[in-house]
Amino acid sequence: MTRSFAVAIVFLEVRVVLGVTGLEKLGDSVAETVVWMCVAFSLLFADVVLQWQDLRRSRPAPARVQPVAAVQTASD
Repeated sequence: MTRSFAVAIVFLEVRVVLGVTGLEKLGDSVAETVVWMCVAFSLLFADVVLQWQDLRRSRPAPARVQPVAAVQTASD
């Protein structure tokens, strides 16, 4: 679901990048480059997030240290 959300948001990203920077005035080849860059970075970012979640989930919980009871010897 993370990857599909990242790809779905590309439309908004492209509109914002082209509109804010004014790159849409430079031609179709610039717009096409922006679209591909947004797709590539959104997929890269989504994969990084998924890998981070997987690593965080698979890390074992730290073991608890059990207190050692005092051992009484016969010589005491």
